[in-house]
Amino acid sequence: MLSRPMRHVAVVQSNSCKVLLAELRDVKTECARWQVVADRLCVQLAEEAMACEHLVSMKEVETPCGKLMCAVSGSPSEFCAVSIVRSGDILMPAVRRTHVGISCGKILLQRDENDSEKRPVWIYQKFPHNISELKVLLCDPMLATGGSAIKAIECLLKAGVEESNITFINVIASQEGIRALHEIHPAVYILTVAIDPVS
Repeated sequence: MLSRPMRHVAVVQSNSCKVLLAELRDVKTECARWQVVADRLCVQLAEEAMACEHLVSMKEVETPCGKLMCAVSGSPSEFCAVSIVRSGDILMPAVRRTHVGISCGKILLQRDENDSEKRPVWIYQKFPHNISELKVLLCDPMLATGGSAIKAIECLLKAGVEESNITFINVIASQEGIRALHEIHPAVYILTVAIDPVS
């Protein structure tokens, strides 16, 4: 279940996600346990990503007990998961495991240490040839200031992806990052497990 505190933003309301995230935040969680919990949370987030309200449609399904109208998501072939390297690669295995056959892409950005604001610069990207025809799940576990996400979205737009076809999925988003991203790219949908007051 999702709640929508603002336009084009959804927060996963699953109790299990909240419990897993609490364990990830806990300084007492040991490294080995942290990795297991992170993997479990990423799988749940990947499942929720394809079930976002703007990506599902109602369809009549034939069941053993008769026909029933159900919410169904699109085929993985209609999507592309794009990782903001390197942290976004944490989410990619979960997306690929839960949505077998999904196309994948990568964007490599790096902070410019000579820039006073340390803004990210584009280094490399690799997309499927038909990315402009696909719905994109942009993967990065954190949305802090929004700088990297904004730059990654610019790369996708230049490749022909419609802004409204981009869903940015992350574990934790800051209010500051959401505001910054939506000031420039208001049609991008954000799916997160938690919104923190500061980045």
